[in-house]
Amino acid sequence: MGVGFGWGSHSSFGGIGVGAGRDISEYDEGVLVIDLNDASKGDLLWRGTGTARVDQHAKPEESTKGVNATIEKILSQFPPLPK
Repeated sequence: MGVGFGWGSHSSFGGIGVGAGRDISEYDEGVLVIDLNDASKGDLLWRGTGTARVDQHAKPEESTKGVNATIEKILSQFPPLPK
């Protein structure tokens, strides 16, 4: 954090500035949800979620690669089916 102040010639004007010292960055984030449901009852058996930054200017191949990586990460958390 920083504080600064100043004044003009003959003290005719002045000002104070305060800086928080943090930059704010903005980005888009996508959420992917995978639900596994019981087909006969419709009950939710498992839900996996993943998030990632989305680049609106990415080439389709790059977007597909990112989605596939997110799917792999989500499904790696899937519990084994009961025997």
